[in-house]
Amino acid sequence: TYGLALNDALLVTLFTLDGVPMVYNGQEIADTAPHSIWSNRFHGKWGIDWSRAFTPEGAHRLDLVRALGRLRHDRPSLFDAPTEFIATPFPHELYAFRRPLADGTEWLTAVNISGKDLVVTVPAGFHAFLAGPGATLDAVTGRLRLPRQSWMLGAKGVPELVRQPRGAQRPEARFVPTYGSAHRAASCSARPVPAFLRGSVMYQIFTRMFTPEGTFAAARAKLPELRDLGVDIIYLTPHQLADDDPDPKFWSARQKQCRLGNPKNPYRQKDFFAVDPEYGTAADLKAFVDEAHRLGMKVMFDLVYFHCGPKAVFLKDHPDFVVRNPDGTPRLGEWAFPEMDVSKAAVREYLYANMTGFIKDYGVDGFRCDVADMLPVDFWEEGYRRCRALNPDVFMMCEGLKGDDQIEAFDLSYGFYTQWALVDLLAGKAPASLLRTAWQKAREDFPREFHWMRCFENHDFANVTPGQKRKEELYGAQANASMLATLFLLDGIPMLYNGQEIADASPQSIYSNRDHGGWHVDWSRAGDAKAVERRALVKRLCRLRHDNPALFDAPLVWHEVIPADKAYAFSRLLPGGKKLTLAVNVSGEAVEAAVDGERTLLGPRAFLLK
Repeated sequence: TYGLALNDALLVTLFTLDGVPMVYNGQEIADTAPHSIWSNRFHGKWGIDWSRAFTPEGAHRLDLVRALGRLRHDRPSLFDAPTEFIATPFPHELYAFRRPLADGTEWLTAVNISGKDLVVTVPAGFHAFLAGPGATLDAVTGRLRLPRQSWMLGAKGVPELVRQPRGAQRPEARFVPTYGSAHRAASCSARPVPAFLRGSVMYQIFTRMFTPEGTFAAARAKLPELRDLGVDIIYLTPHQLADDDPDPKFWSARQKQCRLGNPKNPYRQKDFFAVDPEYGTAADLKAFVDEAHRLGMKVMFDLVYFHCGPKAVFLKDHPDFVVRNPDGTPRLGEWAFPEMDVSKAAVREYLYANMTGFIKDYGVDGFRCDVADMLPVDFWEEGYRRCRALNPDVFMMCEGLKGDDQIEAFDLSYGFYTQWALVDLLAGKAPASLLRTAWQKAREDFPREFHWMRCFENHDFANVTPGQKRKEELYGAQANASMLATLFLLDGIPMLYNGQEIADASPQSIYSNRDHGGWHVDWSRAGDAKAVERRALVKRLCRLRHDNPALFDAPLVWHEVIPADKAYAFSRLLPGGKKLTLAVNVSGEAVEAAVDGERTLLGPRAFLLK
């Protein structure tokens, strides 16, 4: 009668009030079958519909009840700890209470029983632990957004960012979200995206190596070629002033391994607001964005807020902007850089001013957010709200794998599951069926309508050390072409990387520029037969996405393929009864594959699109 979300909210309330919670006959699977004291197998024959456990609603409810049960077992003092109700401006529509426990943790329950969305302020310091559809909570400001009949269980004193265990024995064991989510995947949906994203193709420019000069001016000159190719969005890697500290103590492991001797890593920044002169001036950057806009393309800047350089310009006046060890030294994160302390309101305001300044000063259209899940999602949610106030069509892409990311903060996330699978298939390390496994696992792990950026090359995956070969040279043009066709036929948005459209095989490194290594895309071979063939293929694939924007989220149906270890096939069901089917042979020999009973001859590493 009252729906899944409101019943979830009342269960959360039961489990977080004092006393002992009780679950009734089938409540744990959201059973809706009729019940009566007088019904049995002879009279009425009513009973729990246990098949409901296999529906999305039933699986969601079981997951929620398990999480609440674990909470009671882990925090037994919920039985009789103090309960403090919190006054809100909506006493008839929303209730909230907090439970401070003897173990030093504190819990906040808030429920909106009304039919309208509500925003209230609750005590600061709580982060989302479990959350109903669309609910968000800002730990620093206490801003709580509860859509109609939604709810929030907040926690204080409990680690927010705890890495999920990821297996390494089998390829599919990697397919795990980076962090646990407050929102349960089966009951939530990602927020809608701007309409233009649906038919878009993205292209990553790594400025250092995109041209021999490695400048914005040189990259700007090539923008007409990208537009002619069919590119709609330019993702520009960091332009901010990189830290030039030569002390290897503050270098990441791969910076040391690359042997190029360049202290400047674009992802270790000295000044978030300044343009690195390696690429040109602020005027050059503005001219680049303006030219992209003139050609009808959008531009996305790279934000790197998890860490900074050891000589960051703000550290002299604001040493507390980074996390400190007990001895006062900066805490170094995963890549040996000082971690920004976004638990502080002043740090957040500094970074919000940075991102909104890019919109005001350069007219940038969106942001790619580096290792975004290593920062609390409420930081990004507030950043998105502020950016959207300046540009309603601003879009955000998350380098991360967390189910909470697209509730309010992001439009796209990296499709790492399929990215890892495609790289393994290129290398011949896995059966063809791995791609289907990766795609289906992402459907299970993340909220409905979660949107993905698909790629198998980017600045991280193309990164090599001197003497190493790129994927184009290692696995050949045909195999790479088949993976590109797969990117463009999967749901989400496909992304091309620096010269991929000419099958470029020149070495690339985050640390190479015109002064260190001198590596760059070899545009001199753009007229070679292999490059011309690749460009023609990519141009056709881009046109396919433009002509069929429904490829963004239209139904995808996997086909049964024999032999399943050597080939995969899937169809996209488009409006008007149109169907596109892709079959790919990942093996090094010709295969006569049976795709749903129909025989299809596929050459070595080849694909067929019909």
